[in-house]
Amino acid sequence: MGELPEGRGILSNFALLLCQYSKQKAVYHGKKAHHHIYESGYENSRFIANWVIQMYGECGLMDDARAVFDKIRCPNTHSWTILLALYALNGHMDHVENVFCRMTERKVVSWNALMTAHVRIGSKNQAIHVFYRMHCESVQMDHVSFVCVLDACCGLHEGKRIHVSLVECGYMRDIVVGTALLTMYGRYRSVEDVKIVFRNMVDKDKSCWNAMMAALTQNDEGEEALDVFYQMQCIGEKPDIVTFVCVLDGCASICTTLGQVIHATIIEHGIEVEHILGTALVDMYGKHGNLEDAFHVFSKAPHTNVISWNAIISVFAQNGCGSKSLDLFDQMQRQSIKPDYTTFISVLTACSHAGLVNLGWYFFVYMGRNYGISITIDHCCCMIDLLGRAGHLEEAEYLLNKIPLEVDDVTWRSLLGACKIHSDIERGIRIANRCLSLHPVDAAPYVTLLNIHAASGNEIC
Repeated sequence: MGELPEGRGILSNFALLLCQYSKQKAVYHGKKAHHHIYESGYENSRFIANWVIQMYGECGLMDDARAVFDKIRCPNTHSWTILLALYALNGHMDHVENVFCRMTERKVVSWNALMTAHVRIGSKNQAIHVFYRMHCESVQMDHVSFVCVLDACCGLHEGKRIHVSLVECGYMRDIVVGTALLTMYGRYRSVEDVKIVFRNMVDKDKSCWNAMMAALTQNDEGEEALDVFYQMQCIGEKPDIVTFVCVLDGCASICTTLGQVIHATIIEHGIEVEHILGTALVDMYGKHGNLEDAFHVFSKAPHTNVISWNAIISVFAQNGCGSKSLDLFDQMQRQSIKPDYTTFISVLTACSHAGLVNLGWYFFVYMGRNYGISITIDHCCCMIDLLGRAGHLEEAEYLLNKIPLEVDDVTWRSLLGACKIHSDIERGIRIANRCLSLHPVDAAPYVTLLNIHAASGNEIC
């Protein structure tokens, strides 16, 4: 794990060693180093105390970190900020706020740490509030402030206001901030703003090109994402794994031939097809129904990760191969890969396509009892689709009415479609009325109801 330092530069050597133990979460060796620091008479060094605090916090030992902090005679802003960030890292938001309030001097790094803490736990509105407090107190914001608040913003209007602020502060030429802007506009489906920001960026690095492609693909602009990929290569920017994941997402919405070309390019660049890239390839081939190539990629890539297993199980489920999908699920469990929330969406979809109602019910209950996975609206929708397809309309309606979750109109319309398939007029009328109560101006339930009557030979006066 490393030798304890002696001789000149001992404090710097201690700092390097503590940093190493922090990264490796080596608590035992970290404590030995702390003891040696104490024995050597360096405990009163604020510089080394900050590193000891960092080491304990990174290892999750916040009581030990706080004990070291409390012994510092004059903690500086850096000491306070480290403590604040570590409380945030370990999810202690009450301590985060307390530490921030007790700070006698707050520099921008302290404000950024507070904002990041709120983003980390999903309190994005609180992060935005911190940003505007910084503005009101005339804190000189840096690029980290803007990257953090762009990640936190909860709507396009808010994002545009932040965009104006960062222009006023002179951060439009910052590549990292520009990349965060691309991501934000892509998230809120403002493709024109994405293009304007990208076009006006003077300098672009790999992350910027990748963010541009990701923003386009997530907004179904696959062809334009491919154009950006080729532009990137033309200027000599070498693609990486993230680049290829983005461009494969674009190919998934266009055609499999282009995807095969990109796959060949990946091989030419000598890039290893690991979990993330393998999953993107499996997804791309699966969306075009090319199950043989999807399975080939999966079988060649390392697949000890639940994400890659989810991808291949989903591919076969979505293409109507329920039995194969369930076989893969069995293989996954035999290899001791623990299924998650997404796995069971694919498993229930597979049961739906295979008409396996009893097995579907089993998995619906099994995921909670055996794996502690909470049933979500997505799982319920899959179960209702399964019951509807199999003609178990009474069970499907009962489940829809009883689940303690908010059900959207798409799920009700799915059951209405099942009523049409199985010519259940009475239930169809009831479900159609429920659909109309959710969306009174939607004509689709009326049309489906007419078709139900027509299929049964009934006339509507």
